[in-house]
Amino acid sequence: MSSNSFTSFEEALNTMEAYYQQFMQGDLTPEDESETRVLLLGLFSTLKAHASRMENNQTFINSLEDVRENVIAWNALGPWFREVKPLVDGVYVLITLGKELLLITIPKPVVESDEIDSLRTELREVKDTVKSLIHALKASTRIITQPSDKGGPSVTDPPSKTQKDPEEDQKVDSGPISEIDDPSSQQLTVVAADGHDKMAEDSFMELISLEAKKYAVEKAITTLESEFYEGRHSRDSFEQSISTQKQELAQILNHINSLRDELEASS
Repeated sequence: MSSNSFTSFEEALNTMEAYYQQFMQGDLTPEDESETRVLLLGLFSTLKAHASRMENNQTFINSLEDVRENVIAWNALGPWFREVKPLVDGVYVLITLGKELLLITIPKPVVESDEIDSLRTELREVKDTVKSLIHALKASTRIITQPSDKGGPSVTDPPSKTQKDPEEDQKVDSGPISEIDDPSSQQLTVVAADGHDKMAEDSFMELISLEAKKYAVEKAITTLESEFYEGRHSRDSFEQSISTQKQELAQILNHINSLRDELEASS
């Protein structure tokens, strides 16, 4: 691709960085370096043309002119590029200044008012759902722990010891114990009720934990976007990190929806 065919400052800057890496890796022959030197000089003209239409460009343009003079004076068939300190330092600084200039020109993301309203609505729905789950859990607990109509002990209370008739000790009941009179059947009822209550409480606490994780992942996504626009991440690493965070968020949302369905069905 010729230097005149670059359609953006960013594209030309990335190409210059690629040339720089080739020079520093030492994979080029003297003839290759000579050809790349010509391409680099043409690239400087393209960069200057783009930069002249950008704000806060003077530092970059001044550095570019200094580097251009050093490249013109360099005999590519003589010392290697990586052995000429003014070239190494100059091109590196130029790349850094170019990235800083590029960041200034990138518009920051604008959050539309309807997106804000949508987020507020979703937050209210989450709060309402949590409140409903709390009420359902409390109601379930009251039903399980309330005394029976006959005035007997609560099913969650431990059975009290009753005094036996001394004559009862003398009796031997050889008949089968009925299911109604069998204390073990009552104990099973208690265990079943306690187990249901414990499952509902565990599900509710897990839902609260997932809501906290959801908030943390959403905050991490926002932070990544801010750091990317500040130039603290490359585009590749940013896109990979964002993709990972969004996958995790999707899994959390699916789990939250499943727990809500379970709690609503059991309430």
